[in-house]
Amino acid sequence: MGEKPGSPGIAAGIGLSLATPGLLGAMLFGIEARDPVTMAMGGALPAAVSLSAGLVAARRATKVDPMVALRQD
Repeated sequence: MGEKPGSPGIAAGIGLSLATPGLLGAMLFGIEARDPVTMAMGGALPAAVSLSAGLVAARRATKVDPMVALRQD
């Protein structure tokens, strides 16, 4: 579930970075605007953060006793 909220943002970011290499080229020093390694890392890092956030929330949810959670509602 953690990858669903992050996927559209990652796709939009990669798409916009591919569509506007002139703007990005002025801000980058030492690499090309369409460097494949940079593009891969630019998508992998937010994906990893999104997945780890989902994992932390899921692990926390498994520690709750179901009977206690049902009584509170």
